[in-house]
Amino acid sequence: MTGVVAMTCHDTKPPKFRLNEQPGPPGYMYENVANHVAARIEAGELPPHTPLASEREFAKEYGVSLGTARHAIEILRKRGLLVTIPSKGTFVTDRRSS
Repeated sequence: MTGVVAMTCHDTKPPKFRLNEQPGPPGYMYENVANHVAARIEAGELPPHTPLASEREFAKEYGVSLGTARHAIEILRKRGLLVTIPSKGTFVTDRRSS
């Protein structure tokens, strides 16, 4: 066979955030992701009204599955830190105005 091209379906870039390297008790990955994002929000790294990356991009950033990313986002919505507007995206809430 000539002209065979090797292809990969996975992005070869490492995840932006490495949660396993952080000290602390073990837990479910979605909780670790949610806690990390919550800490970024509290630190002001993600100010109010900041759009979150798409679920797929969010999953890539943290090196987790799409299901794990969705679960983490759902936890943050329940905590009141994120709001999802259909056809618009997911945004950091402004908790000061609540």
